[in-house]
Amino acid sequence: IPSHAKWGKIAMQKATERYPSAKIYDYLHVKQEQRGNYSVETFKLWLNDNNNRFEVIVTIHFDTKSEKISKISLQRLNTHT
Repeated sequence: IPSHAKWGKIAMQKATERYPSAKIYDYLHVKQEQRGNYSVETFKLWLNDNNNRFEVIVTIHFDTKSEKISKISLQRLNTHT
């Protein structure tokens, strides 16, 4: 299991909370960065809400050692139909 798998689950959970009627049909681990004591995991999720397709970038900031999450941000991208 890749180290980013647990963060991917969190990313999907947050996207489901934000867009409860949408279904996630694909996701991609974009990158992992380390910034001092913090790490940042970035994921791209593809969602479908009643044939309205869109992408969401989920960024998770956390303490590298304790893995305590400090911030999670979601950014909705261009919509596809």
